Amino acid sequence: MSESLYLAQVSILGIVMLWFTRRQWLMQLQILGWIFFATVIALRFGLVGQEDFYSNDQGYHADLVREILATGLTHDLNWWLSSARIPYVFPATFVAAIGIEPLLALKFVSLLALLTTTSLIQRLVPQASKREVAAAAFFSATALIGVFFASLGLRDTTMMLF
Repeated sequence: MSESLYLAQVSILGIVMLWFTRRQWLMQLQILGWIFFATVIALRFGLVGQEDFYSNDQGYHADLVREILATGLTHDLNWWLSSARIPYVFPATFVAAIGIEPLLALKFVSLLALLTTTSLIQRLVPQASKREVAAAAFFSATALIGVFFASLGLRDTTMMLF
């Protein structure tokens, strides 16, 4: 995949998510941060180099998505429970199946988990002011660190949700 196609996919996914969250200012900030970090990481480290940037988890999970796309779903329950990390890899496989680059699909699933966690926090504090919501987001790791982890494509945002 070319770098320009990858960046176009980042933009398209980001714009779609901005449209879905058009009345949620905090989520829109998270999405804009995700777009920015995902773009900068891809430009700085390249499409291959970004898989090993920060940790080898990104490459490992992207390889799992590629393996599932190439060979199909396995019926081996042990593999799914021990290797695949179902809540993270399984949805990313569906996103990658529509043509999104596998690591970007994982990053997108991380973003969705982050946005879902943010939404749950906002529902727990429904009468909060903007300042209280921002403080809750910051202290619950859904602020900058969550956006950074989602931009890297780490499974931590999915684990935060569950």
